[in-house]
Amino acid sequence: MSATTDTQATLSRLATADSPVPLSHLGEVEPWLAAATTGDFELPDDVLAIVVQAEHLAAESAAIVHPSQHQPADVHALLEGQTVEEILETDDLASAAISRRDRALSLVRSAEGLLVALARDAFAPHRDALVVGPLREAVAALLTRAREMADKLKAYAPDYGDNLLAGGSPAELKLWRDSRILNRDLDILQQAWRASFSASGPDLHPQRPGGYFAWTDPQAVRVADLRLGHDREALRIAKERGEYRLLSPSELEPLLAEMDRTLPRHSPTNARGMVRADVCS
Repeated sequence: MSATTDTQATLSRLATADSPVPLSHLGEVEPWLAAATTGDFELPDDVLAIVVQAEHLAAESAAIVHPSQHQPADVHALLEGQTVEEILETDDLASAAISRRDRALSLVRSAEGLLVALARDAFAPHRDALVVGPLREAVAALLTRAREMADKLKAYAPDYGDNLLAGGSPAELKLWRDSRILNRDLDILQQAWRASFSASGPDLHPQRPGGYFAWTDPQAVRVADLRLGHDREALRIAKERGEYRLLSPSELEPLLAEMDRTLPRHSPTNARGMVRADVCS
């Protein structure tokens, strides 16, 4: 039996926590945790350390005591026999509890704001390695499975769903349903990729995985919706002749330079304009 990895231990803690740990404000953290779950790969230690800090802040936030409602300077209490000193002492205690609560909330919120920046810094040295390594491996393995399914369902291509519903056997319909899991998983992997590309800082932020961001040779992709990332059907992507390979942030500028070198002299736009028009708007 293999030992539990640090990433697996982190995912297990999050899954079994009494209350959900807020991670959506931490940029790349949540999508990459989902991708690691889907692709069964490891995340860097400094990224996992951000999750530990988020768990600690969530626990501290939950432990903050919220005082009950208090009516200060309660004249009815004075008329009912309490002394001014007793009433003021109660007011002082209530005011102190409220102030302590507010300072605790402010402290936690400030720490959460700092953690957003720390999360971005934690991912910065790893973005390219994560995309080029485990993410691409997970996508390639997924598309290999999708290709095998597509071969078995080739009689129903390209509109698999409608055609299968019209004439598919029970076994073929089950295979189609199983392939929907691949679509879901591919979307999870693509979301992690897009989160890192957007966080990396280039002025070209892909709105979807298509064009030069997803295909090594987009012009070889025959179907426009597939080429531009509008159609993300795993079976159709797997059967395309072009290679589907998500671009890493550091690969963008060399790609643009190479494209500019090969463009005709009187081209109406440069490489950056071509890429932007494909999937950045």
